Amino acid sequence: MGFLKDSFKESGATLDKARPADETLKWVRNRFNSLGVPILQDTERVDKGRLGIPVYVSRYSPSVSRLTGTPRQMGKGATPAQAEASAVMELVERFSLFNFVKEREHRTCRRMDLEAGAVPLEDMLKALHLKYHGEEAISKAGRLIETLTFDWVKAFCPTGGGEFWLPFSWFWPLNEYNGSASGNSFEEAAVQALSEVVERHVCSIITHEKLSTPAIELNTIKDPVARELLTKFQGLNIELVLKDFSLDLGIPTVGAIAWDPSTFPSSSEIVYTAGTAPDPQRAVIRALTEVAQLAGDFDREGEYVESGLPKFSSLDEASYVLDKAVQVSVESMPNCSSENFRIEVEGLCKALADVGLKAYLVDITHPELAVPAVYAVIPGNHFRDRTRNLDVAFHCARMVDSIEHPQKALSILTAIDDLYSERYDTAFYTGHAHEQFGDYAEALKWYNKAFLLNPAPEEVASIYCHRGVCYKE
Repeated sequence: MGFLKDSFKESGATLDKARPADETLKWVRNRFNSLGVPILQDTERVDKGRLGIPVYVSRYSPSVSRLTGTPRQMGKGATPAQAEASAVMELVERFSLFNFVKEREHRTCRRMDLEAGAVPLEDMLKALHLKYHGEEAISKAGRLIETLTFDWVKAFCPTGGGEFWLPFSWFWPLNEYNGSASGNSFEEAAVQALSEVVERHVCSIITHEKLSTPAIELNTIKDPVARELLTKFQGLNIELVLKDFSLDLGIPTVGAIAWDPSTFPSSSEIVYTAGTAPDPQRAVIRALTEVAQLAGDFDREGEYVESGLPKFSSLDEASYVLDKAVQVSVESMPNCSSENFRIEVEGLCKALADVGLKAYLVDITHPELAVPAVYAVIPGNHFRDRTRNLDVAFHCARMVDSIEHPQKALSILTAIDDLYSERYDTAFYTGHAHEQFGDYAEALKWYNKAFLLNPAPEEVASIYCHRGVCYKE
């Protein structure tokens, strides 16, 4: 595993970083200043102090905000320095990611044009959660994929095989920003990136299947930072339930649901979130600080934006999460931790491999900023509902829709229709290509055909909207 290097937790296991937070802040600010182009506008502490767990925001300069599509990032931590560093590193992560996606050049070609070393076809299909039976079905999917042009990036697989060409434009529509992270070292960032994908994967499964998982006995949590955070919740009589969301992955994930009976529902919400880390005690800390970030001190009129887990308006809705029929100690949860981030990366990837999941790491570090950033891809992961109800034809048609040249898009859509005929999604995207080309009469024909091919109920409104545009034009 020569791609990974030793990276020790110089600040100690209690902080779980390669540098103390104040040193990280100084280092990253110096890196920003060295660019000569404004990236970070400012940082601000935004919690009210009621809960006593600091929350910071970092703001982009206006030009960078246009690149990332958001004006700010949020950060949390057990101390003010940790929370501010978290917010700044979130900003580094998103800036690096969208610079990599939108402004960096990538190798663009068909799979067959690569000399060697492409990510296996089975991993591309696994990303869509397809279970093909028979060589003909796999061959058919492969023939379609061979017609497509992808943006290829170099990726490293820690569990074997070294470097691969990864079709970034195949995976990006599925996960987008999910799996990006920055850190004091590449290995530290990789641990965070992998943990994020795992966290959202198990949250998606638990939500989709409404699983009731074991509750964590709070008195078994011994980490001093975690104990201090728990004390802050208890001091305000905030109800808190922690759950073991690890499932069968061998990687600890802690779910957290909390509400303040004194302010809910008049000026606070039920907050439901999760945290993943190699060490279950660290996962507890991540979950608790994430609650603080979303809760607004459990005393505000605004609403938090849900991410990987749903929002509940009542405790009855959350009954399957609140269930405590089975309880476990935090020590019984899986543990992949080490004082060396390299070993943690390897441990996380081995745990994934043990359940049939392979991880790929893409170096998305901005070349001038030079603050390590990673994008983790785990074919077969779930992310919200984005990875459900997919198949090759739909995914390929959706990818074709992003091609700027309508005639090229139409030729590929014809190839999709030849292999997977009479599909509403292919008809819809063919209509959209004609619409982009300005041929509204032809687009209407294809949108009308899409109606006749039994579109999914949630797609009907979109077809109506595009038909309206065509009639208007």
